[in-house]
Amino acid sequence: MKRSLEKLLGFKLATKDGTKGKVQDFLFDEERWIVRYLEADQGKILMNKKILIPRLMLDEPEWDKEHFKIHLTKEELKKCPSTKENEPVSRKYEEELGKHLQLSNYWAVAPPITATTAYPPRPILVPDEQVKEDDIDTNLRSFEEVKGYKVNASDGVYGEVSDIIIDDEDWQVVYFVIDKKDDGKSNRRIMLPIGNIKKISYKDQEFTVNLDTAGLNRVPEYNPVKPIDINLEKEIVTFYESY
Repeated sequence: MKRSLEKLLGFKLATKDGTKGKVQDFLFDEERWIVRYLEADQGKILMNKKILIPRLMLDEPEWDKEHFKIHLTKEELKKCPSTKENEPVSRKYEEELGKHLQLSNYWAVAPPITATTAYPPRPILVPDEQVKEDDIDTNLRSFEEVKGYKVNASDGVYGEVSDIIIDDEDWQVVYFVIDKKDDGKSNRRIMLPIGNIKKISYKDQEFTVNLDTAGLNRVPEYNPVKPIDINLEKEIVTFYESY
């Protein structure tokens, strides 16, 4: 099933010993576009410490209850290496965290495909070009970071990123939700497959797509209230393939 990261923000977290918190962000791998970490609300689980929880440390999510259980106690989390607020999560930090939690360097190998009949088919197509900031040692990006990035069509600005859609079978990032703005107000929302992004510039905080604004205006509209079914996905993917 496809799920909105925006709607997963605020999901409850609970350690093995019952310490509770909430999800305040997600970090995904910009190479394979898989969600790797959840960031926990500092004030609930641990004060004054940025807490990153590897997704591999979660039980099967209780989606209906909006609840994630963590395979760690509060004390185990407390002993995790620290990373600073408002700074990128470096590969060195990931290595330290993985060593502490006795996790292998799972970013070094292709993630397992749990959804054998996944749509769109795996592997997912990824953006043609990505421009990083200077002197940055990370392959991770925050959902809260990219939310609000400007989206450029071939003939001008179309809108901005408002959400990310993942497949809950393997936490693969599949679509960005683009919010078209007129006079600062939302006009319509569309789903953009990540493979249809020509360029992402993290430096300039913008996406570029090959379609013009007229083409994007013909993409079937996304309604966040309704579940994303396979028929809508196929209609959207077919549209982009034929344009």
